[in-house]
Amino acid sequence: MFHGKILGINDLVNFEGVSVKELKKAFAEAVEDYLETCKVIGKDPNKTYKGSFNIRIPQDLHRQAAIHSAQINMSLNDFVRFAIDFTLSKSKVQPAK
Repeated sequence: MFHGKILGINDLVNFEGVSVKELKKAFAEAVEDYLETCKVIGKDPNKTYKGSFNIRIPQDLHRQAAIHSAQINMSLNDFVRFAIDFTLSKSKVQPAK
């Protein structure tokens, strides 16, 4: 049995299938049903993000990042934003279709 969940939404929507083909079909049906439900109740289907989050990293990594960002005259926040943007733009991992 395969199962999945839809990411990037505020709700929990699961789907399952005994084969990849069945799983893909169940996924498409789940998305269609979720979007229709959102339309009926007037809800935005996309998850809302605040634009801020807390992370936990080792102290030494935090120290290195703070020193490096200061050396290049960048705030730690801007450095982390740059690192995330750079990593995502270079990533070979593509969202599932």
